[in-house]
Amino acid sequence: MERGTMQNRIIGIRDMSSSLAKNLIQNGFEASGHDLKSTRMDAFEAMGGKQCR
Repeated sequence: MERGTMQNRIIGIRDMSSSLAKNLIQNGFEASGHDLKSTRMDAFEAMGGKQCR
């Protein structure tokens, strides 16, 4: 599989899943996620994550 083609979905962006998403994004993978708290979603999008809708 080519780098950056794997899609990862994260539900509930807390400490551990946020760190996981950050590592995935830094290594060229796409990460999409959702959390009920807008502050967590803002931080997730700031690190390069995409919001699931």
